[in-house]
Amino acid sequence: MNIGRILFLAIFVFSVSAVLAAGSTGEKLLNEVTALFQSQADALEQEPNTQKELKESYQNKLIGVLREFGGSDESYGQLTDRLLALTVPAEYKELHLSLVTAIDGLAGGQLASATVRANLERLRQTYGWLTANLSLFIANNF
Repeated sequence: MNIGRILFLAIFVFSVSAVLAAGSTGEKLLNEVTALFQSQADALEQEPNTQKELKESYQNKLIGVLREFGGSDESYGQLTDRLLALTVPAEYKELHLSLVTAIDGLAGGQLASATVRANLERLRQTYGWLTANLSLFIANNF
């Protein structure tokens, strides 16, 4: 026999025996990989619920902050701080930035600013769940 064939056969036999001997290790590795993929799949399935809960929580907290501001002697700066303390879902980042910017404009003394009012009116029209509270806020502050 050719030396190359003998060497190939020896390596092949050694490789097959190593794989067969490591059967329990290979099986353990396969189980770990399967468990990892399953946990990632579970996390992806739960993500929409988490995002939905985060959106609902943000909506409720934002409405609560605006309502509490209407019935208190809180300053615009304090309102801005309370808004900045909220956890904002990705879907509402533009809303939150616009709202904080508008409130900050009011805190800076731009009470009569048509731009601030226009921004708040745009938010009121865009986000139906916020209409009543923003309408009250606009009426009380302009």
